[in-house]
Amino acid sequence: MATIARPALLADRYGTAAYATLNGTLTLPVTMAKVVAPLLSAAVAQVAGYPAVMASVAAACVLGALSLVAYDRYGRAREQGDALPAEPT
Repeated sequence: MATIARPALLADRYGTAAYATLNGTLTLPVTMAKVVAPLLSAAVAQVAGYPAVMASVAAACVLGALSLVAYDRYGRAREQGDALPAEPT
């Protein structure tokens, strides 16, 4: 959710009382990944070579695609009212 609509979506969904905390909480993992990824890639390239870096990037892309498919299937099943695991209380 890295768009100009992010602030409005956060405020609409969760209110403005804890906006800064929520925004920071959502931004921190993405920022840390942007910081660590180049350093980790350089380390892997030094140890195992550039093909290993590309393989890890491909694996991350596959994991992301599978996660999106699973999320979509869960959302569609929820809309249709299919049997889903119980929500935590």
